[in-house]
Amino acid sequence: MKGIRKMHFSLIALFIVNIIAAQGKPTSSKEVATGKINGATITINYGSPSVNARKIWGALVPFNKVWRAGANDATTFETDKEVTIEGAKLPA
Repeated sequence: MKGIRKMHFSLIALFIVNIIAAQGKPTSSKEVATGKINGATITINYGSPSVNARKIWGALVPFNKVWRAGANDATTFETDKEVTIEGAKLPA
């Protein structure tokens, strides 16, 4: 009887540990920035990267190379009205 209890306890503990491990923090936390410019609401959804004691510039990311902030989904830019940025019209 004690052997069965130990086995059940071990299985339950293993199950709980697996659930906790699956709840890990994403590589880059999701962030949102919203603002109004000339009556247009602009929303930017992006991944906020963490340095985590790493050397980024010149090591992980070479100098003079394009770098994408975040490791998850691509950044999105949304607006509720047509806007012009650097002469380019962006539809709503």
